[in-house]
Amino acid sequence: MITVDEHENIVVISIEHGKVNALDLELLAELSAVFRSLSTRADGAVIVTGVGSSFSAGVDLRRIQDGGREYILTFLPALSAAILDIFQCPLPVVAAINGHAIAGGCLLAAAADVRFMGRGRIGLPELAVGVPLPVAGIEVLRTAIGHHAYTMITNASTVAVDEADGYGLVTAVEPKELESRAMSEARRLADIPPHAFTTTKAQLHAPTMVAIEANAELDRAVTAGWVTSWNSGHISDYLASLSH
Repeated sequence: MITVDEHENIVVISIEHGKVNALDLELLAELSAVFRSLSTRADGAVIVTGVGSSFSAGVDLRRIQDGGREYILTFLPALSAAILDIFQCPLPVVAAINGHAIAGGCLLAAAADVRFMGRGRIGLPELAVGVPLPVAGIEVLRTAIGHHAYTMITNASTVAVDEADGYGLVTAVEPKELESRAMSEARRLADIPPHAFTTTKAQLHAPTMVAIEANAELDRAVTAGWVTSWNSGHISDYLASLSH
């Protein structure tokens, strides 16, 4: 599911899971483990990307539909953990968004320090599915794009690369240049003295972490919302609409 390659001091993490790199419990656990393993590295930078047509098309809703309440209770904390493991990585993280980055995939990308996108759509259709976003996801997105986060979340849709660039969520690049731009940026960031980058990143992220901790109780309502949508058939109705 996750491939890790090293190019001198640049670690390239590639997600390859099914047709669209949909997020399930196993993929999130592996992604978290990989990023946590980087916390002891003294220097370098990280690129995270997808394989195929998608960076990640988001939560595997069919697994949610099949697993029900018990799966949801395990999955949502794993999603929040993966977002924060990327967000809190002490090394610079560059997202090379090779295709669609939807819902949870958008949040994973937002957790990176720099985001380049070559093609596809990106956004947060959760409200259209009938489910709320986890606290960590909202606060990380707010850190990435400020007041635009409110618009992206409440629009409950996806946008093309140029519009996402306008929000400040990504920097649009030619698809054929995505890999080279990401590598060039990763090398630039890796050249910054590590102690200076890590300390500054921690300072920039500190208010976000405080907000996540202060609003942790809201995740109870988030979980209840997902369970309610599963029970009421909102999730199955949304899945059915995708096939029409």
